Amino acid sequence: MNALKRLIFSVLKVVLIVVVYFVITYLVLIGWCVYEMKVNNVTLSEDFINGLVLSRGMEITVIADIICLVIFGIIYLKRSKGKYSPLNMKPIDYVYVLLLGLFAMYAAENLVSLINIEGIIGNYSDVENMLLKGGLFTQILLIGILIPIFEEVMYRGVIYGYFKEGFGLICGFVFTSLLFGVMHGNLEQGFYAFMISIVFIYGYEKFKTLLAPILMHVLNNSMTIVLNYYMTEEPAYSRKTVFIVMVVAFICLFSEIVIIEKKK
Repeated sequence: MNALKRLIFSVLKVVLIVVVYFVITYLVLIGWCVYEMKVNNVTLSEDFINGLVLSRGMEITVIADIICLVIFGIIYLKRSKGKYSPLNMKPIDYVYVLLLGLFAMYAAENLVSLINIEGIIGNYSDVENMLLKGGLFTQILLIGILIPIFEEVMYRGVIYGYFKEGFGLICGFVFTSLLFGVMHGNLEQGFYAFMISIVFIYGYEKFKTLLAPILMHVLNNSMTIVLNYYMTEEPAYSRKTVFIVMVVAFICLFSEIVIIEKKK
């Protein structure tokens, strides 16, 4: 009975975190709608809201994430009680973490490219158009640094802790990563997010600090931003090339994990 109660409470806590996130996001959206309606003297309509999301989606997301970061950050600090401190990482660990994130990024990205699931559920290009706007510095600061910090606190810091507490380590890995993928809103990005989330949680557990997945996430988002910013069009690689890069990336990833397991 105690085990069942623990499972139920863990799920309810996760649901509450997700609900709080959506409520705050919608409140920010409503506030921005009211502001735009007063300033521009326009009436509320579906087209107006859709246009606002497309034109101001990044700003709305960032404001909501900052508010949630404060709330979830307090929850995480109270729960962790200093056990997962940045001081747990040694200088060489930063190299391990960044290589782990780099290999995971290339492995997941090329696997997603190979199976070609774009547009089946949702569309990643819509997300890109909404978020990847403004100058390079602004994109890196907000999407490359701020959003990864928020998402790691929310998912690996708080939600993973609840799932692990209720369902155990393995289910904590899987359920957190599934939720992280689903919350991205499209199959292509969601599948990619699920895979790298597994690696992020591994880094969190192995190095005993939230700084590890934050660094991997910042590397992932920042590299994506820089590549999108400077590439006028996506290069067309053959499936054979993509497959080879994917295999090499997975070999490097698992080799890196073996090295970490021996060192840690």
